[in-house]
Amino acid sequence: MKLHTLLYDFVDIIGAFPTMEAIKLVPTANGLHFYGKSCVSSKVGMFVLEGQAVEPVDGVKSRFGIPHFGQVAKIFKAPGFTRMNASVELDKFTSVSEFEQLVFSSQDGSTYKLSVYGSDLSDQRIKLVKVKAQVSYQVSTTPTKDALSVTKYWLKVSRENGASAVELTPITRGGELLFKTTAAPIFDVEYVVDRSVGGVLTQLMRYDCRLLFSLMSLAPETKQSTLMFSDSGLCRFDVETSCAKYTFLIPANQ
Repeated sequence: MKLHTLLYDFVDIIGAFPTMEAIKLVPTANGLHFYGKSCVSSKVGMFVLEGQAVEPVDGVKSRFGIPHFGQVAKIFKAPGFTRMNASVELDKFTSVSEFEQLVFSSQDGSTYKLSVYGSDLSDQRIKLVKVKAQVSYQVSTTPTKDALSVTKYWLKVSRENGASAVELTPITRGGELLFKTTAAPIFDVEYVVDRSVGGVLTQLMRYDCRLLFSLMSLAPETKQSTLMFSDSGLCRFDVETSCAKYTFLIPANQ
């Protein structure tokens, strides 16, 4: 796989979350693993990302880190850049060992260079966040257009009613999965997002509604996606594209 192909896929998936900044890429024998973490985005801190490319990536022989991923998206959106005419290479600086550079080029002769962390600096600056214990997920669902539509509607109403931060609580009842939000003065808004789930949630956990909606919104444009909730207070979202598999881990707000 070409490096620009994977980075464009990153823009499509990771780029949907402006707070997801630092991305670390680690080549392996079978492909390439990547990791990331967001800035503080909720009451409990950050959410994290881990994933892997479906095949090796040309020209990536060692670890490197992108400290500000948003800059990649800005370069790709420059006039004249398209998925068909862009290329990206990872080059080393001759005088500075801590940094490398991504060189973006298009067929019209445009070139942009972005400084990135080298192997050692990426290890120092982009610390991987691991789940301390094995997590069991009680409920899983594949987001549908109907689920997206109703979640979007109540998120919009909540904002119109003055809510600065909208929280979402997943609930199971009678084999159905419901989301509960507060849209004061309309209280206790509950709506069905899946009419047939196999598990039961026994703990009420609140999550950032805007973040979960952004994750769910990726579903229609990808090969496969699964949203999972745990009684331990962790939400997991798995999404697969033709280029990579992504796993987002989102802690509850309580």
